[in-house]
Amino acid sequence: IIPLSYGDTNYREALIRQLKNYSLRIKILNRFLNPAEYLSLLSSIDIAIFDNQHQAALGNLCILLFLEKKVYLNAQGILYQGMRKEGINVFSTKDIGVEDFKSFIAKDFSSFQGAQWSEELLDNSIVTKKWLNLFKILKERLL
Repeated sequence: IIPLSYGDTNYREALIRQLKNYSLRIKILNRFLNPAEYLSLLSSIDIAIFDNQHQAALGNLCILLFLEKKVYLNAQGILYQGMRKEGINVFSTKDIGVEDFKSFIAKDFSSFQGAQWSEELLDNSIVTKKWLNLFKILKERLL
């Protein structure tokens, strides 16, 4: 699945032209889906690959980790480094093509930390407590 329903239309069209040169099983997502459709789509995949170095797709990552999917991230990126620091099993995009296919598709890792981390991000009461704590700290430092 390649989400192309937003962003630069010239880039989208150029990318679609290039992808037609390869015999890959790819689904181009070029329209916005309602939340239920999108969650269903995310739950249908086994592996997600995000090779960006900048912070992007955090919402998608959160959902995918909650669903205990295998996630590959750019090892130079802040999300990879932060998630590894938190003990979340994410994998490096540098390993794709180096590891054998059996290892690539294997689901032989603990996904508990990622699911637990995601659950906390998705829980409104936990998020509210964290924001209130942050505001309290900021208020104390400003006074």
